[in-house]
Parts: sequence; C-alpha cells; structure tokens
Amino acid sequence: MTSAQWRAAVVAAAATMIAVLGSLGTTLLLREVAPVPTQVSVLAVVLSVMLGRSAERGVHLGLEAAVELVLLSVATAGVGWLLFHEKSLGQGLLVLGLSVGILARRYSGALRRAGRVVAQPFLALLVTPLPIVAGPTSTRDLFLWSPVGALVAVVWTVAVTRVVRGRPEPEAEGAARRPSRRRVDTPTRMAVQMLVGLGVALAVGRLLFDDRWAWCVLSAFIVASGNRGRGDVAHKAVLRVVGAAVGTVGATLGTLQVPAGHRSTLVALFAVMAVALVLRARSYAFWAAGMTAMLSLLHAYYGSYGQSGAEQLRERLLGVVIGSAIGLASAWLVLPVRTRDVFRARVADCLRALSEDVDAYPAALAALDQLTPTLRAAARHHPRARGQLAAVRALDGLVLPDDDVDRRVLRRDVVRVRRSLVGKDDPAPDELVEPLRPVLEALQAVVDPGAGPGVRSATYGVRGVFLSGSAGTVEECWP
Repeated sequence: MTSAQWRAAVVAAAATMIAVLGSLGTTLLLREVAPVPTQVSVLAVVLSVMLGRSAERGVHLGLEAAVELVLLSVATAGVGWLLFHEKSLGQGLLVLGLSVGILARRYSGALRRAGRVVAQPFLALLVTPLPIVAGPTSTRDLFLWSPVGALVAVVWTVAVTRVVRGRPEPEAEGAARRPSRRRVDTPTRMAVQMLVGLGVALAVGRLLFDDRWAWCVLSAFIVASGNRGRGDVAHKAVLRVVGAAVGTVGATLGTLQVPAGHRSTLVALFAVMAVALVLRARSYAFWAAGMTAMLSLLHAYYGSYGQSGAEQLRERLLGVVIGSAIGLASAWLVLPVRTRDVFRARVADCLRALSEDVDAYPAALAALDQLTPTLRAAARHHPRARGQLAAVRALDGLVLPDDDVDRRVLRRDVVRVRRSLVGKDDPAPDELVEPLRPVLEALQAVVDPGAGPGVRSATYGVRGVFLSGSAGTVEECWP
C-alpha cells in the first residue's frame, strides 16, 4: 500500500470509530434515563461499523436508508424474541433475513438500495451473545428501543461522513437489467448460495454446538458474502480460517483470567476494532482476525455459560473451520459464480465506461481492482490468473488524456478492443493509441485463446458481455 492509501485507511477507520463510540455513548446515556436493553447498544455499534464501510464505498446514507433500517430493526427485534421463545422459527427467519437482501440486487431503484441494508440488523443479532438476547428484557422495551438504536447509528455515521468527506454526490442509478432466460443471474445465484450455506451451517451448528451455533453460521456468512467468484471465496475462506484462528486464540487466552463484565475487556475490544479497521485495507486476514477477536471479547464480557478456556477455544475454532468449509462448498457447488465471468463482467464495465462515459471509469476500475488479491494469490499456480492480473494492471496503468480530440481517439480504439474480444475485429497493437496497446495484449491472452469468434461470443451471453456490458456485477454486503 502507498502512503496515500495508508492515510485514507487511517482516516476511514477514525471516522468509523468516532461513529461507533458516539453511537455507543448515546445509547449508554439513554440507559441512564430509560430502560434501554443492552441488545440495542450492540445493535448500534455493529450497524455503525457496517454503515461506515458502506459510506467508505460511496453508498449514500439518507432518509431512505434510515427508514429502512428502523423498520428492519423492528423485524430483527421480533426474530430475537423468537430465538428465545420459538427457536426453530427464529433461526429460520434469521437465515432468511441474512439471505434475502442479496436477491434485491437484481433490480434497480429503491428495491436495490434496500437490499444493501437488509442483512445488517440481522447480522447484528447474529453476533450478539445469547445471554443478551435471552436476558431479562421486556418485549415492549426491545421493540420500542431497537429502532432508536438503528437511528442513532445512522445519524452518527451520516454526521461523521459529512464532516470527513463533505456532502455526497447523488448516486447514479444503473439501468434495470432484464433477467436472462438462458442463465441464472449473479444476485440470484448468490442468494441461493447464501440460503443453502446458512441453512446447512445452522443445522450442523445446532447438532454440534447446541445453542452456540452462531460461530458456525457467522463463518459461513462471511466466507460466502461479497462473492466475486469461486476463486475469491476460496481465497477468503483461507484468510478467514487463518485470521480467525489467530484472533480467537489471542482473545480467548487473553481473557481467561478476566472476570465477566470487566471494563478492560471492552477497552480491548474497541482497541482491536480500531486496528482491524486500519489493517483491513492491507489484507482481509487482518479483518478476519480482528472481527473474530472482537466477537470473542464480546462473549467474554457477557459470560460463556461456564465453559473452560480450552472448551471455548476448541469449540470456536471448530465452528470457524466448519462454517468456512460450508460457505466455500455452497459457493463452489450451488449455482457457482465463476471468477472468469466476474473478471469479464468488470473488464466489460471498464471498457464500456471508456467508450461511453469516461467519468464512470474510476468506479468501474475500482470494482475491477477488488479482484487483485485473489488473482495475485492464484497467479502463482494458474497461467490464466497471471494473464488476468496483467490485464488489471494494464487498465490500472491507463492514463486518460485531457484533450477532447485525444479522448475521442481513445474511445474509437476502445470500441475496437471491445469488438476484438468477441471476434468482430482484429486490430494490431500498433494500430491503437499507445496507452491501449498493453491492455489489448493482456486481454487477448485471457479471453479464450485459440477459440473462434463464435465460441468467444457464446461464452458470456448473446453477442458477448464485452459489447453489451456486465450481466450483473457483484457487490459486497459485509464491511
């Protein structure tokens, strides 16, 4: 990472931590004058972390998002009540709540925007220790104050984001895509994968760990969410297991001699959160380690049902490994999303932006750059991944001209590149403007080398995704 990237990571982490501590402090002040359940404080903190990540990606958090989260928090409170009184129904609704938002991404407008936040209150419930969920809280207080906790998190995140980044630009709405009759679109595939993976993780977690099934389900959710292809899920699963093992061992051993409810545990939790927020830009493994350590510290603060330290450690590590394996198996076996298809779709978005709307190019390139860690890991063993990584780097190195005439020439040549990738043109590199030459060479090396034009076109939809644009990009739902 460059020094500028480190500064950006520190600023983003500081903004999120201010929102987190502000939300926590507000709910604690409310507890001094009203019967606010502890669960509401956990909800506000978790939502602040996830909303901070959304704001970091440029997602607009306005009145619409606030209303959606308030309504969803009421539904989450109901599921929390069911988890204690009607376990099977509550667990089934929790799995459904974590999965259904992904399906909304196949649409546009308000429904698509709502899909971004559906899972967040349910994820907050999933990481809440059961002693809080099943604690001596009246149902009326839980339903009354959960929306307040969600609103507090939104207000703090929006306020801090405005101070740090200024007033956000209105989000550009992508055109609604007609679902293909020939192939299942990416959001539907991801939603089915998540539903199956979480369902299996819940069943296995209940069988092996009884009421402590959350570690297994959470691991499956984290591995399968933000699916950018099977390679990405496999890469993330490895980092998740390694990071979680380090975080769990450190946090569990560090709190063995600390009594439940001790404030030092909370101090350690927020210190770990701050460090993890900065380092997650460096590698997902740091975020996985920090996240698992935070969850271990939260459970230590509220007690662990009399388990010994060795039992806690063994059970948590086993839950992480099993849940990660289930999430990985679901992504690979249930309507899989191929890494090469995600790569093609995102390259298509970059080329389309260059030829039609150059102002959209930085955002399209940022989406393509998200594949870099997975491609870098796979490039050690797979020639295709090395070619894909070279293509990403070539697009990263593309310098956009300032002169209007040069931009028109660039657009013309980009159209030739797009047509060449589906067999409708065959430009030589020296026929293109110099910045595009390495891009063409890198892309030609990874788009079905040796296949005829008909085969190239058929591999990704009618006329090929490189001419029509992506058939559905993949978005992350975990911070």
